[in-house]
Amino acid sequence: MTFFWYPTAHAKALYGGQWKGRTQYASNRGRVIDHFAVSVDNLDETLTRLRSEGVTVLTAPKKVNGMRSAFVQAPDNMEVEIVEGHAQR
Repeated sequence: MTFFWYPTAHAKALYGGQWKGRTQYASNRGRVIDHFAVSVDNLDETLTRLRSEGVTVLTAPKKVNGMRSAFVQAPDNMEVEIVEGHAQR
């Protein structure tokens, strides 16, 4: 899978018509690619570190389908899910 991220100024230059009257990216919540996830060994430690670095934590950790996860606000209004543990074969 490939993700393309464009700085706001670059996106405005490429897609000027779509940016008319806008100053930032819209949230990806509810779109085709709603979010993506990364895994970590310790969710609580990771969220504490991210908060200390100024990252906004959008949801408290919760357990769903046997996995603990939380959402954080990435640059440009992108939501990223932080999942505790690693995929099993």
